[in-house]
Amino acid sequence: MPGVFFCLLLALLAAPALAREGANCPAPGPGPLVSVARVADGDTFTTGDGRKVRLIGVNSPEIGRGGRPDQPGAREARRFVAAFVAAHPRLRLVAGADRRDNHGRHLAHVYTPDGQNLEAALLAAGLGWHVAVPPNLALADCLAAVEARARRQRLGLWRDARATSAKALRDGGFDRVAGRVTRVVFAKAWWINLDGKLAGVIYPEHQHRFSKARLGKLEGRAVVLRGWVYPSRAREGKPWRVKVETPHAIEGY
Repeated sequence: MPGVFFCLLLALLAAPALAREGANCPAPGPGPLVSVARVADGDTFTTGDGRKVRLIGVNSPEIGRGGRPDQPGAREARRFVAAFVAAHPRLRLVAGADRRDNHGRHLAHVYTPDGQNLEAALLAAGLGWHVAVPPNLALADCLAAVEARARRQRLGLWRDARATSAKALRDGGFDRVAGRVTRVVFAKAWWINLDGKLAGVIYPEHQHRFSKARLGKLEGRAVVLRGWVYPSRAREGKPWRVKVETPHAIEGY
């Protein structure tokens, strides 16, 4: 696919210019230099010493496994990271406040020796979605701004920015789900109910990041929630849920 690789090469050559334009996020701290042995997909790779690394702040489309098809853009995101690694054989890992995920992978921001951030480069090319997962929020505002720029320019995944309708949900996993807010409930947990099909849940430990007044004003509005959708255990009510941990999970909040 020479055309694809040519586009990726152009994107990498443009990285310094992107950084000058603000499409880069400065490192929140120091970290060791590593080599990369294998790129699994757009947000995960294995280092030369065997560590599996998951990028902080970005989620790329999934490569199909177990007979499932690739998500749109998955191969392009992986090729982008592979080209980035080929151009920069040594990369700096800056660990997050939370250093491991539930799968034991190392959570890190990834930088070239001269300071170009891989997550920002992916988002600037429109090859991933910004995700803000506490407590790893050091670059959240910066990465959100980079994604917003790519979205305005309709790059990569943003060529079709439509979200999945809450009424059409059939499967879990990462998604952007659109619907009308039928009710906002303030109990021990706060609930944003979309079309009777999806409940965005703000648990007590995350409520300090939100304004109750602003959340209340969402009632009757069309919104998009982003995050990892999972089935509700309740026998009645909304069949799907998604954790809403920061305002970045509510598009347009």
